[in-house]
Amino acid sequence: MGHQGYPFKAPSVSKVLHRRRPQIVPLYDSRVQDFYGVRKPEKFRAALWEDIQDNLDWLSEMASTKKTPDGRELSVLRLADILIWTP
Repeated sequence: MGHQGYPFKAPSVSKVLHRRRPQIVPLYDSRVQDFYGVRKPEKFRAALWEDIQDNLDWLSEMASTKKTPDGRELSVLRLADILIWTP
């Protein structure tokens, strides 16, 4: 069983939702848990929000120069996901 008796765990749900809406649903898995040093989804969300707010100027500037493979504007959240996942 997943978290608190739910059949799905947060990483699985985030990956499914992220594929559908990467501009509003961040990835949440062991890689981002390690990046932020957190294990609980709510602590991750708080850490990610703070990180984006602290770096919004340069993230926004960089995101405005990039497009998704299908030509859409890259969101700041999606850019943060890419940067966290880039070794």
